[in-house]
Amino acid sequence: MELTWLLGYRGLAMERRLTVILAADLVGFSHLMEIDEERTHAALQTCYSLMQAVVSKHQGRIFAVAGDSFLAEFASPVEATRAGVEFQLQVAETTFDLPDELGLMFRLGINLGDVIVDGGNLFGDGVNIAVRLEGLAEPGGLCLSGNIYEQVGPRLPLQYEDIGPQVLKNIARPVRAYRVSLRSDAATSLLITATSSFSANWLVPRLRSFRSAHPELDVELRAMSRVVDFNREPFDVGIREGNGNWAGLKAFPLMAREFVPFCSPGFLEAVGAINEPKDLLRLPLIDWKDDWWRDWFAAAGIFDPKPVFSPNLYCDTQLAIARAAMSDQGVALLTPMLFENEIGSGRLVRLFELAGHRGRFWLVYPEAREHLPKIAAFRDWVLDQVRDEGAEPGA
Repeated sequence: MELTWLLGYRGLAMERRLTVILAADLVGFSHLMEIDEERTHAALQTCYSLMQAVVSKHQGRIFAVAGDSFLAEFASPVEATRAGVEFQLQVAETTFDLPDELGLMFRLGINLGDVIVDGGNLFGDGVNIAVRLEGLAEPGGLCLSGNIYEQVGPRLPLQYEDIGPQVLKNIARPVRAYRVSLRSDAATSLLITATSSFSANWLVPRLRSFRSAHPELDVELRAMSRVVDFNREPFDVGIREGNGNWAGLKAFPLMAREFVPFCSPGFLEAVGAINEPKDLLRLPLIDWKDDWWRDWFAAAGIFDPKPVFSPNLYCDTQLAIARAAMSDQGVALLTPMLFENEIGSGRLVRLFELAGHRGRFWLVYPEAREHLPKIAAFRDWVLDQVRDEGAEPGA
């Protein structure tokens, strides 16, 4: 498998060879170090010891270590892949001395390519491609170049996902890549992320039809306000709010992100008539410091609004803001499509037809995973739901 030759360059002889490179990188290293530097360092040293033992077992050698990453060389694509799988499984089974909410996960990339030998170190595209492929692996998994897959695929019973030709940074030609998941449920489990309000009030009530159409899939929905990193976290798809421009993600527009003032019937009865937008300034406005209020008043022609009531009541989700409004605590800006039941039952009263707008809701997932059947199925179902309800999601 190994081919070696000498190349003259400026009077020097450089050894080159064709070899297999395995690149390993710890997911979220900076975040882990910020939380607990000493224990993260100790856990990383444990992983390095595991990697040394595994690489040696499979006739390889580690030739570079840099903080949270390792580079290893092998003569055999099969042995390199076996080493990668064994290392990932050992890390998953190891109990580290870390805070309960933290864990260690690596991503691995494996490539067969030409390298330059400089003492014990290796350089060149053969190494660079392995490093770039590592970034395409899911946390806890591997990503193989096409020339590795050709030799490994028939020999090792792994879950291979053809993610097609990949354009890699500083690599002249696209590289065909195959993702390997070590999760036993990777093909039959769909992990979704969305905001609490969208999850509870739009997605969950409609999920029954998706699950009926796809009984082979286990669906896990995690509601959260933060934006997830698909490169570092095992989510398959997500619903995001914004303008749809996220590097490395396919983004499909769903519905407009609009907001309108609402209050409870009891609150409206207590404060009397609300006839004009400026009347709201004499009332308690829930989460007044949110930019949505400035946008809505600007749409109403009021560019320097000054409410009378203070202090401010802050809530971090629309669900909480709506609950505050329904308990007579003031006027809330809410997205009508997320509170259809509350509006229809009269628990929330819309005060004006005028709506503010800021971006849209988007369905997103990594570009490299668009060919996965489970992701395609969920994408098509969501877009159909939006169309059936009268919106124009686009393509």
